[in-house]
Amino acid sequence: MAEYLALANHHEPIRAEIAAYTTQVRTIQADALASIFRAHGIDSRSFPPWAAMMLIESVSRLLLIDSSLGVTTGHDELTAFVEQYLRRFESPSGRSGR
Repeated sequence: MAEYLALANHHEPIRAEIAAYTTQVRTIQADALASIFRAHGIDSRSFPPWAAMMLIESVSRLLLIDSSLGVTTGHDELTAFVEQYLRRFESPSGRSGR
């Protein structure tokens, strides 16, 4: 990842391609979250799909950066918190026996 960002800093066409791809992927992710929110009756005005998508992406990136540095403080607690929250969206038939 860092290598791509370094290339993007020095080459405008690469920067433009990464920006276009990132925008496309984020749009797909936010649209998917909006669909999930609708299916579960979540008010998108109170919990915007774009904000949720950015939080998910930011936390994921932070966890990767931390792990690459050997830092794991708080990771288990964050993982447990997120998993507990996400279980609210599982249908009873979709649970995997946890």
